[in-house]
Amino acid sequence: MTTRALSGAVYVALLVFTLMFAPSAGFAVLMIIFAMIGIGELQAMRAVEAPMSKAVRFLDLLMPLAVIGGGIMCTVPGMKHDWLVVLICILAAYGASYFTIRMVLAIHDCSEKPVQNYLTSTLSLFYIVLPLAALAFLAYCDPRFVLLTFIMIWLNDTGAYLTGRQFGRHKLCERLSPKKTWEGFWGGFTFSVVAGVVAAMFVFPVNPLLLAAYGALVSVLSTYGDLFESLLKRTAGVKDSGNLIPGHGGILDRIDSVLAVAIPALIFFSIFR
Repeated sequence: MTTRALSGAVYVALLVFTLMFAPSAGFAVLMIIFAMIGIGELQAMRAVEAPMSKAVRFLDLLMPLAVIGGGIMCTVPGMKHDWLVVLICILAAYGASYFTIRMVLAIHDCSEKPVQNYLTSTLSLFYIVLPLAALAFLAYCDPRFVLLTFIMIWLNDTGAYLTGRQFGRHKLCERLSPKKTWEGFWGGFTFSVVAGVVAAMFVFPVNPLLLAAYGALVSVLSTYGDLFESLLKRTAGVKDSGNLIPGHGGILDRIDSVLAVAIPALIFFSIFR
């Protein structure tokens, strides 16, 4: 428990620090790092069923640079420098042609399951890279809203743990997560909704009902994000996605809820800001 608490504190401090002092480039770099590590973990889990070639794994690992890095470079002051324009064009060209490149590689893939490998690459993009790219863009627009989203997710986890441990009786999804209960879910749901109301009262000048609804959305989606990552792990026959974070597992074990929330959070912010 001590190891888990300390490593979790480092993770939280890293996110809060970048959001407060480097919400644009710094947070985007952090999201690129998270995405690359997450893709590596996903590749390792899928390798049990369908191992991928080194060339394909390398191309997939470049996706965060193209999608997140290329996007954030467009916001850098002084983008008129020739080398920066060239770099952005290269990244954009790679991102735009990725599926064509990947299709060609799939055709020449002599492994037993080339289609499954192609789908793993597609999953890497839509499940990991695009949500973290949305989060990086949201941090560029309003880092406070991103921090609120993380706080809601953390409070949802904390509330679910405390309530489930004390009152948990009815299993939420025993097939994927035997310890989750409906009582825990509603406890986390309440924590997240209350966080929205408090944020509306003291931070964001909006109707408290609006952020309460956002808290409810975050709670539901983060729970499903956690369950989906459990599905990936059970399919691969592993307990954790990796061993990067002591006491927690891999990076996907820490950001599974965020991946499910990020794109809806950006849509919510775009509509109601």
